[in-house]
Amino acid sequence: MASCRHYTVLVVVFVLEVVDLFCDWLFYTQVKDSNEVYIIKHDYLQWIILAVASLGSLTFVFEMINLAKEMFSTMESRVLPDTVSMVSTWVEDVPQIAVALTIALNTQEVVHWIQYVKAVWAMVEVAVRALGQCVYCCKLSDRPNRGMNYFVALSKFIAQTVVLGCSVGIFLRLLKMRD
Repeated sequence: MASCRHYTVLVVVFVLEVVDLFCDWLFYTQVKDSNEVYIIKHDYLQWIILAVASLGSLTFVFEMINLAKEMFSTMESRVLPDTVSMVSTWVEDVPQIAVALTIALNTQEVVHWIQYVKAVWAMVEVAVRALGQCVYCCKLSDRPNRGMNYFVALSKFIAQTVVLGCSVGIFLRLLKMRD
């Protein structure tokens, strides 16, 4: 039987991922339609954003199914949720925020207000996920190999540090462009 904690975790992860996914797709449409010289000259950036947003959509579906199966089914999932989250961060969040930082550093104007939202939301998501990762690693994980818990937590921490650094860089660059 699922507890209140299970529903809370599922809702929090769902909201974090849906907002992130919405920002990724809106950012793609704004970059695709941008008249910025840098973006036009480097048109491959829109294809990278499209590929990463598409991959993000797939990882979102897989992460939600895996998490729900882990929490609400008597059958255990094949992949632990923290591992799925770690892989998702490395293959979707890190490339997306790196491209967003590249665009912010090389354009003359803000492409769209979504750049602010992406930067701030990434910081919020890192904080929430870092707290959740610590609690999961230290208290909730039932892996027999605690070393694997620490490896996944460290890998996720490094990825989140990259995302946080890029987000702060984007936010500072956007504020500087605003002045």
